[in-house]
Amino acid sequence: MLKLLTDKDILVEAFASFLFVYYTQTYSITYAGVPFAPIFTTSLLIFMLIVLNHCFTCVHFNPAITLSYYAAGRFSLSTAIGYVLAQFIGGGIGSTLVYFATAAQGSNETVILQYALEVGPGTSNASILITEIIGTMVLCLAALLATYHPKFSDATGALMVAMTVHLGISAGAAVGGGCLNPLRTFAPWMATFSPSAMLRNITHNWTFHLGPYLGGLLAAAYFKAFWMNKKWLNTSNDKNDEVETEALNVNCN
Repeated sequence: MLKLLTDKDILVEAFASFLFVYYTQTYSITYAGVPFAPIFTTSLLIFMLIVLNHCFTCVHFNPAITLSYYAAGRFSLSTAIGYVLAQFIGGGIGSTLVYFATAAQGSNETVILQYALEVGPGTSNASILITEIIGTMVLCLAALLATYHPKFSDATGALMVAMTVHLGISAGAAVGGGCLNPLRTFAPWMATFSPSAMLRNITHNWTFHLGPYLGGLLAAAYFKAFWMNKKWLNTSNDKNDEVETEALNVNCN
């Protein structure tokens, strides 16, 4: 386990998750009341993180995407566990920094929980869940194709994933913010160090976790059903213990 957590790609994944949570959370606080500003900046951030770090890691910073890679047979179980641990550790650190940085604004617990997605008035859990499943399914499928479809370059694959996030958040904003990533809701609750804060909106919060994971599994099923048998499928990016590969270094040398 220690070796797994000290692998270069796992460390970079943790750092990318840290940057993702830290910046998106500060965007949400800075641009509170400006609906599409955080969405646009989040898309740019995702594009930048993927392009800058793709030589070292698959750059998921999203447990739902990692789950989809594992379910599609592209990741081994140990690699998937390492990625998810790195994501939550990195994301938790990023959110904690914002928590302490907002202490001067009065109740920093209140400020940081502004980042946790707000639910529209009268919105049902069913509508949130459906929105999260569809949005995350499309995102995870885009990530799989960007990694394994030979037609996508590093830049075009990153752009497709970033624009998919932009569309998914925009589509879900009226319902529940378009989470698409469990880190976006879990990291702020980790940073508050308050069990009561974690339970405050438990009525809706579970949908922002279950929805993305179900979407990731559906994306993996779709990928395996329609893309896995393609002869041109680029499997050099696999990180499965049963297939010895040098992941994501093919286009970086």
